[in-house]
Amino acid sequence: MGYPGKVRVGHLHIADMRPEEAEGFFVYQYLIVARPAKVAAAHAEKGNGFHEADCNGAINPVLDHNVAGQTKVQTSSDILRVAFPGTLEQPRSTESYAADALERIGGTLRFWHRRKLGDIIYSLPAIRHLGGGVLYLDPTSFNGAQDQAYWRRLFATLIPYLEQQPYLRDVRIYQGEDFDIDLDVYRRTTHETPGDRVTIVANHFIGLGLEVPKEFSLWLVADNATAAYPIVVHRSPRYHGSVDHSFLYEVDEDLFCVGSAEERAPFEAIGARPVITKDVRKLAAVINGCGVFIGNQSLPLALVAGLGKPRMIEESNRLPNVTFGGPNEHVLTNLAAQNLAGLRRLLKRSSYCAVSLPQVATTAIG
Repeated sequence: MGYPGKVRVGHLHIADMRPEEAEGFFVYQYLIVARPAKVAAAHAEKGNGFHEADCNGAINPVLDHNVAGQTKVQTSSDILRVAFPGTLEQPRSTESYAADALERIGGTLRFWHRRKLGDIIYSLPAIRHLGGGVLYLDPTSFNGAQDQAYWRRLFATLIPYLEQQPYLRDVRIYQGEDFDIDLDVYRRTTHETPGDRVTIVANHFIGLGLEVPKEFSLWLVADNATAAYPIVVHRSPRYHGSVDHSFLYEVDEDLFCVGSAEERAPFEAIGARPVITKDVRKLAAVINGCGVFIGNQSLPLALVAGLGKPRMIEESNRLPNVTFGGPNEHVLTNLAAQNLAGLRRLLKRSSYCAVSLPQVATTAIG
């Protein structure tokens, strides 16, 4: 007789798992199972140190030993976190379990992610690391509310671009299908902890129990641009820092802006030429053709990082988690002269060395 409901083991989904397959399971990290009370009882019978009380937000004593992630079981009537297969002394990695799952099902891993667009882009290195597969995008909100129409529209602009990536066999809007890898575990790391500098890419690895690479190779491909865009700027309404943008007044002939009409307006006012893109694939092509990108945390900046373009980053005062620290980056400051020097350096690294950079002006963008 199998467990009631469905079981996800180490972020991997297995339907109606047999009790004998659960030998050696321990409370370790981020296994999500359905109908916790009955599964907890089954684990207790196996002597795995797991009890129904863990379903109510308690911290299991076993979790005090050798834990690589958050330890508190999520309070819920129908989910909880238990273990990777293996023992606490020798827990199995996500990679090894993914390999076993692929061999067992003889097919492709199915990944699940719930909005935001930029964070989905930042999840792709982890997907590629595990061999790629099918990606489901869930349009429901983080609290479970249904705002399908808005997010379905956004996903419709994103999916054609994601389908260009060679490690994604298919990208679909989630409609309740089974999946293997829960990418939302990045939200249970230090992600969104004020002041934390761990990148969103790294937190996707950490949430899955994967070793974070020392460097991330480029993970995106894009169409060739149909024109040259020496300097492209974008600023979303969120994630602002203390930045002096006044040097942009002196490069208006080489300045282009992307984003919504509201986002473009301040830059158009100083002479930037708008580039209107109907979907993410077109936006990625523009970014692929730029010399230097200037912007804050947003979907465009995520695309810039994945494509490896030189970039000037406006770090959020609260969440500075999109800076990798490589030579292709410059963190914007509230000193115009420093920003101008950073732009000069990055332009030299790009193919747009001929851009003229006069002395910086002193008027700031509001």
